[in-house]
Amino acid sequence: MKYTLDWLTDPEVFAVNRIAAHSDHRIYANHLEADADNSSLIQNLNGTWKFAWAKNPSEWKQKFYEESDSTDNFDNIQVPGHMELQGYGKPQYVNTIYPWEGQEHLRPPFISEKDNPVGSYIRYFDLNDALKNKRVFISFQGVETAMYVWLNGEFIGYSEDSFTPSEFELTPYIREKDNKLAVAVFKRSSASWLEDQDFWRFSGIFRDVFLYAAPSAHVRDMRVIADYDGTNGIFSATLDIVGKCSVRSILTDENGTVIAQSNEKESVNWTIENSKPWSAEIPNLGFVNIT
Repeated sequence: MKYTLDWLTDPEVFAVNRIAAHSDHRIYANHLEADADNSSLIQNLNGTWKFAWAKNPSEWKQKFYEESDSTDNFDNIQVPGHMELQGYGKPQYVNTIYPWEGQEHLRPPFISEKDNPVGSYIRYFDLNDALKNKRVFISFQGVETAMYVWLNGEFIGYSEDSFTPSEFELTPYIREKDNKLAVAVFKRSSASWLEDQDFWRFSGIFRDVFLYAAPSAHVRDMRVIADYDGTNGIFSATLDIVGKCSVRSILTDENGTVIAQSNEKESVNWTIENSKPWSAEIPNLGFVNIT
């Protein structure tokens, strides 16, 4: 699939090849990893990335993502982190006006062709052993405001949602060694017209980036509701299962004592008699483990 910069000014295009949103639960290789909250199926990509900055798209080096393209003239930048706070561009605070008002006469969905900084990010990595021979995804927890993603010279996807995670599947193009991940971040897009409130205008990959592997059978999404009727706790969960498997759900208290369990595959419904309610003063908690 070919990408186009026309997406930046098309309000009907806000995601290309982005996977559907899902609950933010972690996937673990086994219950020991879950108990320790340390998943071998997650590979952190935070740290020092190669970086080049351009004032606008006309000055942007468009082929930087190609495998043959060198990063010898690139700087280093820390991810997560905003470009402006690391010396690229200037932070700007505006309230109810848009950042370009008084400078350019623009109307939705168009954006400035002169003042739209572009950050070109490069990260080289080898795939961790635990992720090999599995479906591999990449998760960007926050990128402001629009980004294009490539892996090993192949276009992966596009997204404009700055403050929610954007995830893409890398499986067809990922290698065990010497992967080249490239991300182009544009400060302005048609989505910028929706940001008419008081906050600092920044840009860049400002939240965590990580890879994660999905086993052939796993919980892709879940909807969990925990309620209290004045005496009893009421718990329900609806599970979106990928692959063929059996499911066991266990509810424990803070001491590890089993309170309820179920072998239902697609939904869980429990009534916990005489349960302790949660409050800010006494934050009683329970823990659900789904295997």
